[in-house]
Amino acid sequence: MTVARILLLVGLCVAAYAPTLTIPLMQDDYPLIAQSRTYGLPQLWSDATFRLRSTSFWSMHAVWASAGMAPAVYHAVSLLLHMIACVLLYELAINWEPMRQGALWAAAFFAFYERHQEAVMWFSAISELLMFVFGIAAMICWLRAARSAWWHVPGALLFALALLSKESAVIFLPLFLLVRWKLDWGLAPYLGAGALAVASVVESRANSFRFSDGSFSLAAPFWITLAHSTFRILWVWGAVAILFWMARKRSMRPVGLALVWILVALLPYAWLTYSTAIPSRQVYLASAGLAMLVGLAFQHLSEMTDRKL
Repeated sequence: MTVARILLLVGLCVAAYAPTLTIPLMQDDYPLIAQSRTYGLPQLWSDATFRLRSTSFWSMHAVWASAGMAPAVYHAVSLLLHMIACVLLYELAINWEPMRQGALWAAAFFAFYERHQEAVMWFSAISELLMFVFGIAAMICWLRAARSAWWHVPGALLFALALLSKESAVIFLPLFLLVRWKLDWGLAPYLGAGALAVASVVESRANSFRFSDGSFSLAAPFWITLAHSTFRILWVWGAVAILFWMARKRSMRPVGLALVWILVALLPYAWLTYSTAIPSRQVYLASAGLAMLVGLAFQHLSEMTDRKL
């Protein structure tokens, strides 16, 4: 990856989200920041509800310790994480052969795409950004492990940090296999960490507000929420990209992979009971699939334009 491409992605992030540096903190930010000041490592590990959000509390405490309650600093941290996420998405696409050609376009689209804006604008949604950064970094290691098994060491550690960022990070496990289908012992540490995270979620069912307030339920009409939210993500950029790809009679495999990515990434949030539209902060990972789909279409359109010129 060249410095010029990194600067391009950073510039696009700034162009799209720099205005967030001027907004105040949201109402929900204050109690979480206050909670981070009292939550040390022992308290987090003993709290089954919040220990899978540890990286968020650590980040909040670090920002408070260095900048107090200055809103611009909190939003700058979110923007910085979004920049890192864009660079990592580019690196992932470069290492994933079906998406390689459209890697730069995909990362550029992801940088200024507005559908997932809540994850960047609302500091309390920093868990989405942290989960994405650690999870995508782990996926890059998983892909590179095809050349050297030693990549599983940082990969497993990064995946563990993703699991400590948000409960839904277990969904990276099927995404690992989507980008590189390999069932061997190298998958064991990832599966083990994922099993521990699931066990922690199950342990928290008795006292977690996420279960007691009724916002999530296994009885929810997930098929409606999943279909509705997938349509919302694909409209309009994804729909145009798919139609363009079909019109050019290209291989549909990359399109299928991108669609599977979107569906898998949305699945943990499809059990909502209060809405059939998944909130924008929770489509951050799914929109990476859309970005890769759109990136491929833009790359092919660019090649067509170059040939005509």
